[in-house]
Amino acid sequence: MAKINSNKETPSHSQRSLLLKYLITLGKSVYRPVKPIRQLADPLLKKIKIVYLLVVLLIVGMIGNYQYWQEKRAFQASQKQKTVIQQEIVSLEKELEKKPEYRDVLLKLALLNYQILETEKAKEYWNRANYLDPNNLEVQKIGEVISSQL
Repeated sequence: MAKINSNKETPSHSQRSLLLKYLITLGKSVYRPVKPIRQLADPLLKKIKIVYLLVVLLIVGMIGNYQYWQEKRAFQASQKQKTVIQQEIVSLEKELEKKPEYRDVLLKLALLNYQILETEKAKEYWNRANYLDPNNLEVQKIGEVISSQL
């Protein structure tokens, strides 16, 4: 084991001042105070022209507007489809008045009402069709579809 020399020499004044200068220089390079945001943003804003900023905002607005119009068109298409289905329901109900025990019309009415989320009417029409022909496979399948969503 090596002996530790307890007689250490104390550094001279010039060595101390040199060490102090080194530590101060090292501290300045490690610690850099943060500049305020305004000092950082001003040069950046000078580089970015307002026109570019407006173009970016316009593009973002157009993308949002495009999505809005797509959703609006989809909603309008679903409303048109619902109107067509309702017109078909009215015509089939008129036909049902002439032939009240027409099973196929009852099933069609059950499915159409189910499509426009009129589940109570769909169930009612299916019950009438099931009463007329309870052993029919088509009636049973439609009943399963309607009952699964109730």
